[in-house]
Amino acid sequence: MDFEEQITARMAKVEQELAVIKSNYATKADVLEAKNSIIMWVISAVFLAQVLPALLKQFGQ
Repeated sequence: MDFEEQITARMAKVEQELAVIKSNYATKADVLEAKNSIIMWVISAVFLAQVLPALLKQFGQ
């Protein structure tokens, strides 16, 4: 195998590995969506923690 064939083979391997890396990493949009989901979950949990005891007390009597 001469030098040019070795370089071509190595470049093909690098391109393949780069494609795998790109397909596995999250994009900015993915991170933003996850962040928004977490924020909404936390807000909902805090809201329920504040409202639920009052509702139970109101309907428990």
